[in-house]
Amino acid sequence: MNEKKWKKIREEIDIIQAELTKGLLEAHGIQVFISREGYETAIGITGHSLTHIEILVPSDQIEDAKTILADYDAGKFQLDDEE
Repeated sequence: MNEKKWKKIREEIDIIQAELTKGLLEAHGIQVFISREGYETAIGITGHSLTHIEILVPSDQIEDAKTILADYDAGKFQLDDEE
């Protein structure tokens, strides 16, 4: 079986932001895996300072993912206020 090599593209401390990032990348055809480590997953509590979330993509899609995230960070996906 041919296993994919996953590379970390971004780290988040907020699961909501991690899920938004995942959705953005998936909408552009990028496969995404979220890895959550920390006390939140170990004992079921919530706390931003206790959570470590890694956004991983296949190594063959990392350059495309970097471009998409750079565009997102630069505000290229914001809607213009037409009013």
